[in-house]
Amino acid sequence: MDKILEIADSLTKEIKNSYSYKQYFKCYDKIIADDELRHRVEEFKNVNRDLKNKKNNGEEVSFEYEKYVSRLYHSLILNDTVKVYFECEQSLIEILNNVYEKIYNECKINL
Repeated sequence: MDKILEIADSLTKEIKNSYSYKQYFKCYDKIIADDELRHRVEEFKNVNRDLKNKKNNGEEVSFEYEKYVSRLYHSLILNDTVKVYFECEQSLIEILNNVYEKIYNECKINL
């Protein structure tokens, strides 16, 4: 078990030293320093999460709502900081998902 935790610590350090992680928090700090921008990013994340949840649950989503979420996203990525923030966030999500998937598939644990 100690070896597994050592490897987990090493993996954590590698993630924290990655470009995506560093840029994510660099952009995050800039975003939270700007109240209006922070509010707009939070609003987008909330409505985007709601949209994804509705679709995953098989609920009908109006075209107007999808259009609203899309417009909000496109207005935000005009800001270079937000654009990089979203790109790095997606990269980190993919890294974590890939690590989990690799462990899950290789260990064949039925959780």
